Amino acid sequence: MSATLGGLIKDYRLQKNLSQMEVVFSLGWKEPSRLSRIEQGRVGNPERKMMDRIIVALKLSEEEKNDKEENPLVIYEKETIIHPDNVKKRLNFYFFFLPLLGNLRFVIEYYMPADMKTFEYFKKMNLGNPEI
Repeated sequence: MSATLGGLIKDYRLQKNLSQMEVVFSLGWKEPSRLSRIEQGRVGNPERKMMDRIIVALKLSEEEKNDKEENPLVIYEKETIIHPDNVKKRLNFYFFFLPLLGNLRFVIEYYMPADMKTFEYFKKMNLGNPEI
């Protein structure tokens, strides 16, 4: 299974042997480029209302909808931001979410550095921890 929401959508679509066109038509869309961009992570994650429609289009079972694993931690996305001290540099983060009560509507989101440069930047800042 893929770690991103778009990848997860694609994995379920392929497991169900559904083409992008079949999903697109059941959503009432005219062409598959929007679904393709979602699956590739080239656009933000769909809003909950749209996710509910996609779940119906993918014909997911109750078990698949609630996908309760022992470790429900999911990589949400990798994000790059402009370095606050130097606009030519970038800081990279992994954003995670942890579903609460087995329901993706209730999550705890957090982030961590995605590379050593970002980690070292925050280590130098000594964010509230004088023992680093």
